[in-house]
Amino acid sequence: MQEIGFDCPKDLAQKFWIACRLQKMTPGAALRSFMVEEIAAADPGFQYDLRAATGKDASDVAEG
Repeated sequence: MQEIGFDCPKDLAQKFWIACRLQKMTPGAALRSFMVEEIAAADPGFQYDLRAATGKDASDVAEG
């Protein structure tokens, strides 16, 4: 997988890492959760089956 460079302000990145740690979520799980919530808000019929997509439960994925 190719690494994508993203120039993020230091304080914003730090807040994100702290939020992930407080929620006991990996950064990927936090971003996935955010995206699923945003899509569901825009499309009330949207349903995301994490187990079907990953083969794992949300707790397994959230903690890495």
